[in-house]
Amino acid sequence: MTIVTKNREFKVHKVIVCGQSGAFSHALRNDWMEAKTATVDLAEDDPTTIEAMIHFMYGINYENSSSDHDRGFPMLFNIRVYQVGDKYDVPKLKSQARENFINALEKNSKIDDLPLAIADAYQKTVSTDRGLRDPILSTTLCHIDALLENESFKQVLQETSNFAVDLVQRQAQMTGMKVYRCPHYNQQ
Repeated sequence: MTIVTKNREFKVHKVIVCGQSGAFSHALRNDWMEAKTATVDLAEDDPTTIEAMIHFMYGINYENSSSDHDRGFPMLFNIRVYQVGDKYDVPKLKSQARENFINALEKNSKIDDLPLAIADAYQKTVSTDRGLRDPILSTTLCHIDALLENESFKQVLQETSNFAVDLVQRQAQMTGMKVYRCPHYNQQ
């Protein structure tokens, strides 16, 4: 079978890809065009991320296969790989991308990169998927004093309301803050 991206074609083994991806398995099992042509068009996805997914399916460490640009921003690259793992139902890839993302978070001594990772992760994941969001919150709270001095972080707080809400809730949980209930508000 062939996986086609914007600028690349990948010849892959159907049994390897479909055995690891619920989405590909479903598309190639039914009476859809992909099944008839043995071609899956992924033009809307980032070719480097699709290549990483394919390398993972073949047992190759995808972090070693990414471009130099992606290696410079491992947190962002792993967010994209995580999202592709979710989109194409490749649970083991999603799990590996999460682990690699957490490792990149822990190794990254520059908190200047964190605001971009926060915005990207919150844009590319649904609110119920805590795989990347929880490690981001923990890291943010560890560095909150320095981050509050960072203009990019302040902008992320303003523009990424789900993150701001999660951050306040996590901080409240950590401090044991009680919720104030107005005595004049009659909840019905």
